Amino acid sequence: MSTVVIGMGAGRQGAGPLVVDLLRHMNVPDVRLAESDGDPADLVEQWDKADLAVVVTAVDAGGPPGRVRHIGLPDPAGTALDGGLTAHAATTGISAALALGQARARMPGRLMVCGIEIDPRFGDRLTPPVREACQRLATQLSDLVVSAQVW
Repeated sequence: MSTVVIGMGAGRQGAGPLVVDLLRHMNVPDVRLAESDGDPADLVEQWDKADLAVVVTAVDAGGPPGRVRHIGLPDPAGTALDGGLTAHAATTGISAALALGQARARMPGRLMVCGIEIDPRFGDRLTPPVREACQRLATQLSDLVVSAQVW
């Protein structure tokens, strides 16, 4: 099973890139780790031909900082993100990438988006609850990838 985890964010301080860095240090076997600034063409390039693609990004959807929202698209032909994130800037690039990937027949077998709620009052700085959420999510993704390889 081919798996890619894409940390989406502007710069190395974002929640998505932090999760990817944490996974790098965990030495998770047989998973490709990538980063993206959210450009739709770049996302499509990163997830093309993967059995499972996980995109991790920071979101401001009005929830408490550090809350992790898991949005899955079990059907690769799905075109909408659910979970109340459709209108947020972080998911705009993902939604555009879905349309582009489908138009070019370059979709992963399964796509999961993990949105980590941030505190917008702190700008790009990650607060302790967000850092803790990144650590928890990295551990969960490591476990998910390892268990998926067994099947």
